[in-house]
Amino acid sequence: MLVSRHVPFDVAFSLTPDEVLAWTIVLGEFEGGLWDWEKLCWRDPNSVPQRG
Repeated sequence: MLVSRHVPFDVAFSLTPDEVLAWTIVLGEFEGGLWDWEKLCWRDPNSVPQRG
């Protein structure tokens, strides 16, 4: 998954599982994803109330 987000191959495969999760969350949020820290899964963007 990280390689598809332009992380170099050698870096992506040298990370620990915890680091892979952290990078996946960060890069996913940069792409507009919403991570639910309580459930430890991605949120459905249609179910989140709009602020504003």
